[in-house]
Amino acid sequence: MAIADRYIRATTLIGFRELVENAGGNAVKLLLAANLDPKLLDEPDGLMSYNKLGNLLEIASRDLARPSLGLEWSQRVPDHAANHGPILFLAKFVDTLQEWMDTGLEYWKYHTNAFTMLKLPDEATGLVAFRYVTLAQTYPARQLTETVLANVCRMTRVVTERPNENPAIIRFQHHKPRDLSFHEQVLRCPIEFGAEHDEIVFPPEMLAYKTNGNLKLLKPLLGFYIKSRIDRMPLYDQSMTTTIALAIQSVIGTGKCNFELIAGAVGVPPKRLQRLLAAEGTTFTEILDDVRSTMAQNLLAQSDAPIANIAGLLDYSSNAPFTLAFKRWTGQTPVEFRKQQRATLELSN
Repeated sequence: MAIADRYIRATTLIGFRELVENAGGNAVKLLLAANLDPKLLDEPDGLMSYNKLGNLLEIASRDLARPSLGLEWSQRVPDHAANHGPILFLAKFVDTLQEWMDTGLEYWKYHTNAFTMLKLPDEATGLVAFRYVTLAQTYPARQLTETVLANVCRMTRVVTERPNENPAIIRFQHHKPRDLSFHEQVLRCPIEFGAEHDEIVFPPEMLAYKTNGNLKLLKPLLGFYIKSRIDRMPLYDQSMTTTIALAIQSVIGTGKCNFELIAGAVGVPPKRLQRLLAAEGTTFTEILDDVRSTMAQNLLAQSDAPIANIAGLLDYSSNAPFTLAFKRWTGQTPVEFRKQQRATLELSN
């Protein structure tokens, strides 16, 4: 990533390889054409350039002759993934769609520093707009914009378990495409093109809908995240230590990563899990610490993401406890470590 480039987590690429291969393309070649490292397809915890992601989708849309590729991608990802890492997992801890949206916005600020969704209530109509605002220096990126808003639309249906509910209207800044059939099929609401802003607008009654906040559903949901990581591993040793590490990686950054939740995710009672980990010579706290250490060093070395954002991605409340932990792991502050990594890279080049 270039200095000061806006980033987004590589979990966003979930389903991209399958989409491209089903269309007869080669995902690795497309990432190379967009100047992205193909390793990102198998490294969901990595960070990538948001601008390059937008370019990737435009290249893929052109080369695969799929004018609605962004919308297609939003529909191919499983309901429990929906391209934003464990954001749907947060619906298990809140009561309404509005609360989930507010919680999701907090999570997104760590997931990416390239865009945000501004919540804009209209007192006159009662409608609530969530405006997609890019902070990156981007050219018009139709495919990425359509992917983001289609994902939001789809996720609201999933978390409320109301597959036939639709927003009041969706607005796009880009021009109206020639063929709107897929837009109408996916979005199922009035669509405005050439608008002043990109945004999705909800009626207040929809935001008041109850979410599917059933904690009993956490196990199959987190099971999907864990399995997707196992599938990317060249070798899975089936140890409880490795399994717990994968579970932690799946939910860290949500503020909900704790021993009881992880035990439930893997279907092992907490006391028994303690014994199993002890038999392997470790504890949950030690595994969490190792996961944080590895992720922190990779994110600092491979990206220019602000240190405060990396701290948030690792579930630290602020820079101070993160810096203390990092000095314990490496003997350096995050700033010192990043400078050393850059200097080493420059010398090797």
